[in-house]
Amino acid sequence: MRQFPELSRLFLDEGRLPAPNHWLRNPDLAACYRRLSKDGGQDFYQGQVARQIVEAVQSQGGRLSLQDLADYRPRWRKPLAFPYRGRQLYSVGPPSAGGIQLAQLCTILESFPLKQAGSACDLHLLAEAMKVSFYERSNWVADPDFADVPVGWLLEKARLDRWAGHICPEFTLKMPDELPTRMPVGGTASFTAATLDAGVVIATESVNLWWGSMVVPPGCGFPMNNIMDDFCCHPGQPDAFGLYSSEVNLVGPGKRPASSSAPLLVFENGRPIL
Repeated sequence: MRQFPELSRLFLDEGRLPAPNHWLRNPDLAACYRRLSKDGGQDFYQGQVARQIVEAVQSQGGRLSLQDLADYRPRWRKPLAFPYRGRQLYSVGPPSAGGIQLAQLCTILESFPLKQAGSACDLHLLAEAMKVSFYERSNWVADPDFADVPVGWLLEKARLDRWAGHICPEFTLKMPDELPTRMPVGGTASFTAATLDAGVVIATESVNLWWGSMVVPPGCGFPMNNIMDDFCCHPGQPDAFGLYSSEVNLVGPGKRPASSSAPLLVFENGRPIL
């Protein structure tokens, strides 16, 4: 962190790790929030905040331009819906792989009588099902604006039932080219807001790894993300989480990377319960 002056200034105590009871103040972020609330979100894409972001990226040798931010548009996507043990579940579809993986896990695990949450047997079954879902995520999931993501085929019950048939409570499943994984670290958080009339919003934000890129635009008070690592930047090389992507998820202009974001709504009799 000491290699990044703005990050160090905001989150360290004169270059040292903060001790317990240290007051962490971030007036830059407070001023940024006030400006956005007053001038609207467009300031982030076309105004002062945008200029500070671009200057910070370019000072580190990056290629982000003001036009890149001005051209950005969010995309509305159809939610992913799937059943699990009599309930209806909803999650997010591509370019996130999280919803597809949750749906695959639920379909595979329905083939097994789960006995006790947290038991060694159930954790083994969950790990084996996760192994299948990560294998398929690495091969198939990317930005659907740039690649044909076969969502229907990936969630086909008969096909997933065949995967379940390969899972054994006594042995681990050997994948065709087994993907090495390791314990990830990162800075992702999700929060949920609900109303009494069953309206629910799940919002997820992420800078990817701890402190993201560690680059803080001067005067903004926030570190920028390094989620470009979610792309396949170098075919055959794992990302920071030890995950491999196929060339279908190669980095490119205008693309959104395949992520692991997995917000989940569980409905019973037409109403959200979880």
